[in-house]
Amino acid sequence: MKRKNNKRKGLELSLVPLADMLTNTVGILLFILIFTVLTGGGVIVPKRLPIERPIKKLLPITFFCTNGRVIYVDSELINKFVQPLGELTYYTVKPWIEKFNKRQMESDYFYIKGEGTYQDFYYEVYFNLTYYLISKPEVGETISQVQTDSSFFKKILQKYPPQKYFVDFVVSNTDGINIFRNAREVASQMKFDIGWFPESYGDTVVFSNRGAPMTID
Repeated sequence: MKRKNNKRKGLELSLVPLADMLTNTVGILLFILIFTVLTGGGVIVPKRLPIERPIKKLLPITFFCTNGRVIYVDSELINKFVQPLGELTYYTVKPWIEKFNKRQMESDYFYIKGEGTYQDFYYEVYFNLTYYLISKPEVGETISQVQTDSSFFKKILQKYPPQKYFVDFVVSNTDGINIFRNAREVASQMKFDIGWFPESYGDTVVFSNRGAPMTID
């Protein structure tokens, strides 16, 4: 008589139920997402504006676009701000930073103040200096003024050769896009290369430079 084979066959693992569960889960999540967007009132589409950069190595002429106006940013403002503070060295960094934080200055278009910090690591000091240029009310030129022949914006650009300089716009999130586009068009017609970057501090231009470590000789 033949003996019965009592050996059990090995269990076969099927991935079909797992795939079904995964498909159902993803479908439910997509449904919830679509329902949430529809009930939320619409779809948010991010709008990206390319940051233009000049190809050549040119020097910047900086303008600030905010509150519907374009404002000239004098390149010497930072130097004028720090000049009375004296020389920044390893031995003077603490009192220098203290004076820097108390310093305030006013120009034709801006109120200027500073904020500085430093860290001392043995014989090296790392410091960070931030400059806040707060635009005064009603300064600069509007769209209609920029487009006139007597525009101050045009007069500034006429002082600089386009072969050596480019126009660098700081564009505020406070009504700065429209005036930027119009001023950019005027500058382009005057044969200048254009650069720009966004600023999220409203009516304030912020410049920050991180200093290299200062070492003892």
